[in-house]
Amino acid sequence: MNLALTGSLLATGLLGSAHCVAMCGGIAAATGGQGLVSLAWLHMGRLVGYAVLGGLAGASGEALIESMKLSQMARPLWYAANAAAIITGASLLLFARQPRWLDAMGDHWGRWLKVRRKSVHPIVFVPKVALQTAAPDQVGAPTGGAHTAARQTSAVKRFFLLGIAWSALPCGFLYSALILVGVSTDPVSGAAAMAVFALATAMPLLVLQWTRSKLWSSSLRGVAARWQAMGARLLGALIVIAGGYAVLSLFGGGDGRLFCG
Repeated sequence: MNLALTGSLLATGLLGSAHCVAMCGGIAAATGGQGLVSLAWLHMGRLVGYAVLGGLAGASGEALIESMKLSQMARPLWYAANAAAIITGASLLLFARQPRWLDAMGDHWGRWLKVRRKSVHPIVFVPKVALQTAAPDQVGAPTGGAHTAARQTSAVKRFFLLGIAWSALPCGFLYSALILVGVSTDPVSGAAAMAVFALATAMPLLVLQWTRSKLWSSSLRGVAARWQAMGARLLGALIVIAGGYAVLSLFGGGDGRLFCG
């Protein structure tokens, strides 16, 4: 695990977690008021989903680097990928928002999910089976026999599946973090860093779910917007640095990854 990348995404996730509350408030509201055990399994599923995405992003970048060792034809692809990353990072750094093409990608993915609304929840776009959760007192309550224990186990599985499905929802902030991972590190470090990123962004969501507080939407909205902008700009700066390093290091015989090992 690369501590520099992990620490960077931890800070970015904490600063930008207001974005997660704004974008995923529907899921937080739908699952609010559940027991702590249920919510813990929900966010554990989300953490696993983010870690898998981080591993895939790191593997994609590593595969492209390895392909350049076999053929120079892959080099333009590496430059193009890092140029797109630098543009994304510059947009985040200067304007505290991702480029329109990244927004469009998320919108396209969201529309694809909406088309399949017969098999997904119409509001949060996750499998309906995952939303068939137990009553708030089913998970973590004292057991009354084998049947009750079976219901508890089933409810825990559904919360875990819902958390994994959550990680598949369109999110520009998530995509930006994955871009950083893809151009800067290996699969293992990418998975570990994205798991920490998921944990950092889950903090305010967990508080919102546990307390069912409406404070976020009123008195804290302005403060949250400023913190969100800081998180976006920090992430943008990291992407620009990692993308620039990836391009320049190849000329010096490096492997192109800022956070490796």
